[in-house]
Amino acid sequence: MRRSFKARHVCAAAAMSVVGLSSIVRADNLLTNPGFESPPDTTANVDSFCAGWSFQFNCQRAQFHASENPTGGTWDVWAKTFQPLGGGIMQTFNNGFTAGATYSLSSQIYFEPNFSQSNSTIEMQMNWLDASGNPTGTPTALNIDSSSGSFTTGVWSPFSISGAAPASAAKVQVFLGWSGGTEGIGGESVFFDNADLEGPGTPPPPLVPTWVADIAGDWNSPTHWSSGTVPNAVGAEADLMGVITADRTVFSDSAITVGTLIFNNAHKYVLAGAGSLTLQASGAASAQVQVQAGTQEINLPTTIASNTIFNVSSGATLIVADPITINTGKSISQPGAGSVIYQSIVNVQGGAAIAFGNSTHAHELDIAASGTATIGGTGSVLTVDILGNNGKLDVKTNKLIVAYGTGANPSSTIQSQLASGYNAGAWNGNGINSSSATSRIGVGWKDDATSKSVLVRYTYDGDSNLDGVVNTADFTSLAQHFNSVPASNGWLNGDFNYDGKVNALDFNAVATNFGAAAIPEAALGTLVPEPGSFLALGAVSLGLLLRRRGRA
Repeated sequence: MRRSFKARHVCAAAAMSVVGLSSIVRADNLLTNPGFESPPDTTANVDSFCAGWSFQFNCQRAQFHASENPTGGTWDVWAKTFQPLGGGIMQTFNNGFTAGATYSLSSQIYFEPNFSQSNSTIEMQMNWLDASGNPTGTPTALNIDSSSGSFTTGVWSPFSISGAAPASAAKVQVFLGWSGGTEGIGGESVFFDNADLEGPGTPPPPLVPTWVADIAGDWNSPTHWSSGTVPNAVGAEADLMGVITADRTVFSDSAITVGTLIFNNAHKYVLAGAGSLTLQASGAASAQVQVQAGTQEINLPTTIASNTIFNVSSGATLIVADPITINTGKSISQPGAGSVIYQSIVNVQGGAAIAFGNSTHAHELDIAASGTATIGGTGSVLTVDILGNNGKLDVKTNKLIVAYGTGANPSSTIQSQLASGYNAGAWNGNGINSSSATSRIGVGWKDDATSKSVLVRYTYDGDSNLDGVVNTADFTSLAQHFNSVPASNGWLNGDFNYDGKVNALDFNAVATNFGAAAIPEAALGTLVPEPGSFLALGAVSLGLLLRRRGRA
């Protein structure tokens, strides 16, 4: 049996009326893609995809008689009545469906001149289904037999049916198609267009534009999107999914705005061009960039005009290759387990924020006054080539590396920012701070002349060499500089409270944390260290240091 509901067809006059569409009082259409226009296709006169609809057997979209349709459009549905097996197109509606209510289905239909010789039947049906999707009640149907004479050839004509949904129904399945047929006549086909389902329920939202071109193409061309509309508005969604079979560039030479941008392909999409990208959601919603698979790249200057979520799945990567600016009062968060890499500058304006979710690299991070950046995750490493910080950079339990390379050494600036962030031990000041600091754990730093980088790390007070433990090596460094004013690399020389001196207060930090369990690369933000054996000798050691310095 071709369809499970074929045996339940009826053609009761009481359930069916044939009227001109102009006389129907229009309400909201409950069908997705009712004109069969999505996706656009400029490569052929027929195709086998129609958003929102399912094809059955050898049914396709076609353009053969579209120019004659008074309601416009490019595509219609081709009932191939020379294929005796039959077929058609169907869609199910259930959003707000009401049992017992009256529903109507209409469509424009075009009969070619030789349809009367085709020995086929054209079918327009509303099939009632229960919550499990099984047929229930009696379908409402219009069957137009080729020998009936109840049609006009060579023109588009409106047909409609209406019927009450049975009490047991939870949804309605719309079907437009045919059964039977005769081969070899020619000019016998039938075409459907502008389907319309009306009755109680919630109309579907507009189709989400999905990229459909397996080429390098212009973002602003409607034919490159499944919906036939270009996503370019506050709150718009654009999906770049599985159509491409090689890395492709999607370019825009003008400004575009979207609220949601979704990538899912093992091959790379590169958004590029002479234009720009603004991420802005509607109302209080957050904008989103989702990378569900692959390595994807935004190579357009980007503005964050709403709070924005960069959600990159594990194993996937998002590359932001052009400058990105976070507007005042807006933020970027990165909850995903994948990687976000910033190859240009990240501008955090005053009152704006960025929360790096895990280890990443940013070529340049520029934080304006009252702007904030945080390094999230556990044991994460934020590497930047250039750091400009007039706001707050919260290391939390993690690491910051300023890889200055052949540029100017930022050591003195880093030390100054840490001294400001220390804020008398509260670790909440402007500059570089840590919201995870405790009375015994803070943030230290050292300059590595070999790698041309400055390391900033969450660690014990007293861990002068930033290896996660406090031991004799740290005491030796402190002893060498005790009662001194280190000119540079103050933490490495024993200035653990950033007061510009190495004295008894710094010795106390070493004594308190000496021998405590190591803080590993995956930093232990809640660790409360146990005093080591060195603490018992603290007073004696401090006395020796003071006497030695006094004789110097």
